[in-house]
Amino acid sequence: QSGIPPHVGIMVTLAQYKAEVDKMHQSMAETIERILQRHIHGSIMTLEALESAFEAVLARSALSVMNEVAPATAVAQVPATGTSLVTPQCELYMWAGSFHRVPRDFTLPSGTLRIAWQHWCAGQPPLRVLLKHDMSSRTMKVRLAELQRLMKHVESLLSNDEIHRAYSSLDSAGILFTQVVNRLPFSSSSSKGRGRRLDQLSWKTLARELKSQNTR
Repeated sequence: QSGIPPHVGIMVTLAQYKAEVDKMHQSMAETIERILQRHIHGSIMTLEALESAFEAVLARSALSVMNEVAPATAVAQVPATGTSLVTPQCELYMWAGSFHRVPRDFTLPSGTLRIAWQHWCAGQPPLRVLLKHDMSSRTMKVRLAELQRLMKHVESLLSNDEIHRAYSSLDSAGILFTQVVNRLPFSSSSSKGRGRRLDQLSWKTLARELKSQNTR
C-alpha cells in the first residue's frame, strides 16, 4: 500500500492523458490537412484514410504505451458527472466540401414527440449528436434548433442516470418518456378547448408552442 488515495492516482493518469492529447493536436491537424489536400480534389474521401491517419498519430504518441500500462479499471472508477456520454460513432458523409454526420438529403423524422425523443436518444445516428453544420438548408437548421430546444425540456425532467439509460436504446428511451410526458409544460387542451393527448401530438406542433411560450 502506497498510502496514496486511489482517486489521486486516477487524476494523475487523466492529467497525463490530457497532456498527450494536447501534444497530438498539431500533429493531427497537419496529418488531416495533408489527407484533405491529397483526396478532396482527386478522389472520394474515405473513413479508412481518416482512420489510418488517426492511428498513425496515436502510434507516435505516448497514449498507446499508457493504455498498456495504466490500470484498465482506473477511468471506469471515476463517477460519471453531468449527462456526458461517449459520442456514438457516426458514418461521415462528404458534401458541400466538408464532412457531415448525415447525407445531404437527410430530413428530421416527423411524427409524435415520443418518436422524436427515441431518435434523439438512440437513433442512427442519435439526433442529439447533430449540429447545424450537418443540415443542408436553412429550414433544416431551424427545425434542428427547435428539436434541440424541445428535447432539452424532456431531459430536464430526468435524472442523469435516467438520461444515460434513455441513450442506451429506443425501448429505454420510450419507457422513460412515459414517465415525464405529463410533466411537460404543455396544455392538455387545445386553444379551442378540446382535449388532447400530448403523446399523440406532432413534435413540430409542440416545438412551435414551446417557442411561443419563450417569446411571451
